[in-house]
Amino acid sequence: MHARYDQVAPHPLAKGWHTPRESPWLFIDGCVQVWEDAEFGELHRHTPTAYLLTAFRPQANFEDAVDACMDWWRVARTYPTTRIALTARDIVEAKEQGQAALIIGTQGGDFVGQKLHRLEVLHKLGLRVMIPSYNERNTLCDGVLEPADGGL
Repeated sequence: MHARYDQVAPHPLAKGWHTPRESPWLFIDGCVQVWEDAEFGELHRHTPTAYLLTAFRPQANFEDAVDACMDWWRVARTYPTTRIALTARDIVEAKEQGQAALIIGTQGGDFVGQKLHRLEVLHKLGLRVMIPSYNERNTLCDGVLEPADGGL
């Protein structure tokens, strides 16, 4: 007889299952998508010192990208055990102070459009990693799924 869905124990790697762990090493998780049930106040209790966030959707326009960056600053203000990492030193200090560092990143550059000066604004808001295009073509370059492989 098959068990009903609500009788099946969750898989240990399923979303929402976390084991707090300490590490003597500084560790950066290089690709994090945050879900709405994330417990930001608990991030510092897990192995990574820093989390490179996919801070907004690849197709986000400029206004949405700015709002998303500002929202990450709100998270850092709300949870004293988190901070935004603007420099490598911020990550080291987070480790020393028992905090989690959030690195703002994006997997798309649609928000730039034809206005490269927007990068300066997003950098001032904390954007530190940007993949210009992920899967699809935008005004900056082709993505990995574009058959033309047009590059930049």
